[in-house]
Amino acid sequence: MPLDSFFSRLKRKARANQLAVALGGDLSGSAAIPRLAEQIRDHFGMEIEIKSPPYEYYLRWNNLIELVEQGVSRETLMAFVQERADSVVIQPLHLKIACLPISNFIDFTFDRSLTKALIEGGKDPIVHDFAHHSIGSWRQSNPDRPNVFFSFADLRTQFQIFGVYEQLCRHPQDRIQVENMMEMLRGKDLLILGFSSFEAEGILHLEYLAGAADKVVNTSDPIEDYAYWTRRGVFLADVPNDEAIEYLLPSNLRSYTGWDLPFPGRMLIDVAKEKQYDCFICYF
Repeated sequence: MPLDSFFSRLKRKARANQLAVALGGDLSGSAAIPRLAEQIRDHFGMEIEIKSPPYEYYLRWNNLIELVEQGVSRETLMAFVQERADSVVIQPLHLKIACLPISNFIDFTFDRSLTKALIEGGKDPIVHDFAHHSIGSWRQSNPDRPNVFFSFADLRTQFQIFGVYEQLCRHPQDRIQVENMMEMLRGKDLLILGFSSFEAEGILHLEYLAGAADKVVNTSDPIEDYAYWTRRGVFLADVPNDEAIEYLLPSNLRSYTGWDLPFPGRMLIDVAKEKQYDCFICYF
């Protein structure tokens, strides 16, 4: 694997359950926000100026939804989005991610395929969204009950007050979700999969999370906005998502064992205590 030394660090963090994984819209197919936005715009005949399609839809999503709800009911719009989210099929990558024996995930998609994959794999996710509040439970470290944070309300709930808005920071009280995720990321690395810079800024709110995590890695960016990732302190790795997850998976696809240690026979607690050092060489 390219950049093997950097991903070796991620695997050490994963073995110590000090890795969090965030899933973006690039893995959602037709339910990704740019495609949903264009379908909504065309279906409901909305006019909204987008200077940099399709990715700017991530930043302008709530503006579009406000415009649509002036002409159609919230229930109608939610049904439209739900139909498209339900059409998304769980991919093998989702199932592989669900096999990681870690306890912290961020699922910022409408289809929630990662969450479905976790359940299909026999896990019982602890949900953190705007109809469920499990304060402080992200401190638990049981991979069979992983924490999953969401940015969008569950489309199947009868509690319709949130609609399909991106909730984080929409109202002052919603900031608590960002604070909770920041607390969850303390002492952990964050691997983000399928995020463009527009989505990372507009939906993931990486400006806050990047400062909380030890290190942040993104495996790809469809528009290669290197300046953005550098500004946020994110390492942009040119590694396919499948290859990255394959590298992190335990050998038995359930839990890390001695076979997954750098030197067979070492205790897992020794790995957890390893100190990662950074070095900066000044050009001067």
